[in-house]
Amino acid sequence: YDAVAGRGLPRRAGGKLISAIKARLADLKAAYAAAAPPPEPEREPIPRYLRCNPLRGATRASVRAALVAGGVADEDISDDGLLSELLVVAPGAASTVHGGHALVESGAVILQDKASCFPAAALLADLPPDWRGDVLDACAAPGNKTTHAAALLGTRGKVHAFDRDARRLAILEKRVAAAGAADAVAAILGDFLAVDAASFPAARAVLVDPSCSGSGMPALERTEGGVEISTKTTPLWTDS
Repeated sequence: YDAVAGRGLPRRAGGKLISAIKARLADLKAAYAAAAPPPEPEREPIPRYLRCNPLRGATRASVRAALVAGGVADEDISDDGLLSELLVVAPGAASTVHGGHALVESGAVILQDKASCFPAAALLADLPPDWRGDVLDACAAPGNKTTHAAALLGTRGKVHAFDRDARRLAILEKRVAAAGAADAVAAILGDFLAVDAASFPAARAVLVDPSCSGSGMPALERTEGGVEISTKTTPLWTDS
C-alpha cells in the first residue's frame, strides 16, 4: 500500500518482497488507479430552511420583512410550497442566517430543515377547529420537532416530551425555553415504552420519529438536513 498509494517504499528497504514490488510497481499503480472510485461530485448548494415560530409572534411576512431589512435580497427569500410555516433562503444567501442571527437568538426563527418539519406537520397540521388534546412525543430530544408540535397545537393541548437521556433532555429544555414553548411542553426524563397511558388521559396523538427524519441529510451547520420528500402531508389524527 505504501508503495502504490502511501508514502512510498522506504529508501533502505530490501528483500525479495520489496524487489518484487519494485519490479511490478508501474503495473500495481495502474491497477490501483483503475480500481479507485471516481472522485465525488461537488455537492450542490442547498438552501436554508427557516421555521417561523408563532410562539414568538413570528409569521412568514414578519420574518421576511426582518430579513430584507437586514440586507437579504427579497428575491433570495421564498415561501415553501408545502409547509406554511417555512421560508426558504436561496443557497447564495443561506450563510447570512445562522445560529447567531438575531431572529434565531430571539426564537422567532427555528433553523430546522424541511425533512425534520414533516413529522409534526403530518400529525398536527390542518386539525379541525374543535380538536383538543395532548401529544406524546416519544423520542423528543433535542427538541425541534417538539417545539414544532407545540406551535401547531397552540392552546389546544400540551406536548409531553420524553427522552431517557438526561443530557439530551437538557438540550431539549433549553430549546423549548428559547422557542417560547415552556408553558406548552412538559419535558419528562424516562423511557416512553414504559409509560402508563392512564397517566395521560388527555393524550390523543403520539409523535414518533425514532430514526430522526433529518439524519444523514446534507448538514446546514446543524444536525439535521433538508430534502424534498413529499408532495402532500396527511393529518394522522382521528376523531376517536
